[in-house]
Amino acid sequence: MVLTAAISASLLTAFHSLRASGRTRSVLWAISFLFVGLAVLAKGLVGALLVFSILGIHLILAGRLRSVRWRDWLIGLVVFLAVAASWYGPVTARHGWAFIEEFFVRHHFQRYTSNEFGHPQPFYFFFLVAMAGVAPWSFFLIPAIGRVRSLWESRDSLLGLAWTWVVVPIVFFSFSESKLPGYILPIFPALAVIIGAEVERFLSREADGVLSKAAWLTGLLVTGMSIGFLIFVRSESVSVGGWRILLDGLPLVLAVVSLIALASKKGLLFVVSASGVVISIILASVILLFPTLQGEVTLKSLSLAAAEALRPGEKIGFYLKKEFAPVFYSGGRVLCEPRRGGTFYALHQNMVADALQNESSLILITDWKWREGLERDPRFTTEFIASQGESLALRVTLKR
Repeated sequence: MVLTAAISASLLTAFHSLRASGRTRSVLWAISFLFVGLAVLAKGLVGALLVFSILGIHLILAGRLRSVRWRDWLIGLVVFLAVAASWYGPVTARHGWAFIEEFFVRHHFQRYTSNEFGHPQPFYFFFLVAMAGVAPWSFFLIPAIGRVRSLWESRDSLLGLAWTWVVVPIVFFSFSESKLPGYILPIFPALAVIIGAEVERFLSREADGVLSKAAWLTGLLVTGMSIGFLIFVRSESVSVGGWRILLDGLPLVLAVVSLIALASKKGLLFVVSASGVVISIILASVILLFPTLQGEVTLKSLSLAAAEALRPGEKIGFYLKKEFAPVFYSGGRVLCEPRRGGTFYALHQNMVADALQNESSLILITDWKWREGLERDPRFTTEFIASQGESLALRVTLKR
């Protein structure tokens, strides 16, 4: 989200800079590059790569590349480097090549060019993510795509920038060997601009046949979403008493209102009620589902118990199980591999024994099925700490 916010601020500030003049233009351009620096601080080189690619292609397509003076480019570059170097400079000075190799080589280039991190997906994966990510408004992209050819006349517009902003990251990350949905999160503000333009046409009664069909499909989709949410809440045996019964039924009520609004040709009411379906599902999920699902899909309670049980200088390790929750909730007090620097992840008991050569004890996060092997190993003394579902935490000490 921080990367997305920084990229959005940078592109929009640069867009307004091109329409300003004099000192205002230079100041906005410098601010745009300040946000590029923040994007790089947030997520590495991809922040600068995306902004410069999107902005550069937009300037070329809009015929505005020569309108940016070399002095503005120079000032922007200085601002960008000053912001980015505020952290990258000290950390590189402290850790040297080890940081460059781990952060830039491994987590930038190798993550893009290899499947080392185990996230392979087909080439079209991000197109599907984009369509699903803007639900329930996905159908409004159909008329928007149909209008792309007419954009050539107004390619210098915000809508022209928005399309470049969407296409460049999708194409770039589609060639990556490692694909995760979050990689293209920065495109969604641009998709909101594109869809918003279509919704505006719909509200201004410019609706053609395609726009009308998109609206009806959206109405049917929010209805399906609300029914599915209601069924899911009830299947999870969530305690819904009193006003909470109204909360889990609110999305369906709003979905019905959206369909009635469509039938009555009340476009604004349709947009408001359809938006309300999404907002109410999110609100109801936070209140009704998150407390229930927390124990099923995260190890928060086990992680907090393990963190509380840590002795001075003691750390958490993982035996045949690796989770991010214990790392977060222990404040980073985890054992790391000395060579790679990653979280310690033992694949067999000998690795645990080797790690304990330099540690007085470890709290291991593992599964119940591995407890017996650790307890029967004559090299270890074990102490039960806590459990959550199929997972548990054990303090393991090497017998001297």
